[in-house]
Amino acid sequence: MTWVEGYRPTLRSVWKTMGFLNVLLLVALLVNHFTGGNYLFVSHKPENPSLIDYLGEYPWYILSLEGVALAVFLLLYWPFAWGKKAISSSSQEMSS
Repeated sequence: MTWVEGYRPTLRSVWKTMGFLNVLLLVALLVNHFTGGNYLFVSHKPENPSLIDYLGEYPWYILSLEGVALAVFLLLYWPFAWGKKAISSSSQEMSS
């Protein structure tokens, strides 16, 4: 959609995505409760060693994962924000 339709992410869309991720977390908790699963690793850490081991104990690692998700979303948004700023400044220079 970005290249074909020209849609661009906004800072607001980053926050909307974080909100959706938190709603998904609640759904995963509910599904985990009824199935005994561990979707999104919100019920407990994986049994095998993983990078989640560096993020703290249960349930605190979930907050750390939220921070990681926000950092990744902002990192993915950054090229679009930077590109918009470059386009905006070059069009101002051309009009001057």
